[in-house]
Amino acid sequence: LSNFYLDNNFMVIKTLYILTGQHLGYLIAFFNSNLFNYYFKDNVISLGQTKLAQKTNMMDSIYIKDVSDQEDERFKELVYEIQNKKKNKEDTTELEEKINNLIYELYGLTEDEIEEVEKEVKNSK
Repeated sequence: LSNFYLDNNFMVIKTLYILTGQHLGYLIAFFNSNLFNYYFKDNVISLGQTKLAQKTNMMDSIYIKDVSDQEDERFKELVYEIQNKKKNKEDTTELEEKINNLIYELYGLTEDEIEEVEKEVKNSK
């Protein structure tokens, strides 16, 4: 969870966008998920070793599923737990895997699709 920040019902995506409204826990989880990173890698260009820029306004073309308040609460709890652990320099791998699995399930990915996403994200790191 290095790209987004949640506090007092608002979300900041580094310098790109500010999102407000409902289901911010889910949105933060989604935008930090392997599925989003898989999509993101094909829609940016490199501006050197540490900077990226969008090829187009990719945010307009992203399909973001609706979730219930209950589902959002589940994501929000995981996001807060990850943020707290990161503040204490603790490992968050297991929690991040939980989020990824919830996202895969929500989007109905097959085992083959999950394998492709995981492989590509791992190779891009």
